[in-house]
Amino acid sequence: MPGQLLTRALLTRALLAAALAAALAGGVAAGATSALAAAQPGATHCSTRLDTRLANFAHRHRGVTLSVAVRDLTTGAGYGYRRHAQERTASIVKVEILEALLHTYRRGLPSGLAAVATAMIERSDNSAAERLYRRVGRAAGLRTFGRLAGLRETAPAAATGPGYAWGLTLTSASDQVRLLALLTRRNTLLTDVNRQFALRLMRHLVSSQRWGVTSGVGDSRVALKNGWLPLRDWSSNWQINSIGVVHGGVRDYLIAIESHGADTMSDGVAIVEQVSRLVARACG
Repeated sequence: MPGQLLTRALLTRALLAAALAAALAGGVAAGATSALAAAQPGATHCSTRLDTRLANFAHRHRGVTLSVAVRDLTTGAGYGYRRHAQERTASIVKVEILEALLHTYRRGLPSGLAAVATAMIERSDNSAAERLYRRVGRAAGLRTFGRLAGLRETAPAAATGPGYAWGLTLTSASDQVRLLALLTRRNTLLTDVNRQFALRLMRHLVSSQRWGVTSGVGDSRVALKNGWLPLRDWSSNWQINSIGVVHGGVRDYLIAIESHGADTMSDGVAIVEQVSRLVARACG
């Protein structure tokens, strides 16, 4: 009997060693990476209760309609609340416009277009966005790129309301995370050089626009884009959105927050930043 127990123990150790070796050898695969991360006690990952926490927060703030999607870059796990609901993009669509443009310039943007793209992202310049929106083929061009990017819940220029056609694109928080993912991993749509260019712009927004998903993340580097649009009489029912890539010593995740219904912009921003802090705590 003792010999049988010893044999079983040795066999178990051998199987575990083989599994670990296989996981390390195939570490480039998402599944192997997730398995290893989950097996490491010190690996950073989002709380499995994040879905519930987001739902509870939304129920406590029923005056504002929220949609949230989060992807843990350590494990690949996804979390959210109403993550597939469509909202107007306002200016967060400028990231999709930029990606569609970069897709057509695989060797990088010419200096003139790079300057326009910089103004569109870093200062959220609407004239620059309109120029590049036309350059990529308007709504039809964004639809074409969206199909390539695997967007399932995005309809360019499909909503009604005030402002530019591109800002009235309908999208989900889930689709916004898909767009952000293209900037954080190698893919066939965007070259490494173009991905780094886009992230650099998103990390250098003017200081007055570094709100939203930066809240609660401390010294982490955040590449982000915000959107804001009053849907009623240019003064109320604010659409407030914030999307970003959070990279830091403690947490790495993608996040998209969409909201509407706040009476003022400052109220909407405050709600979005509370969500950001909730996620930061859960993923930190």
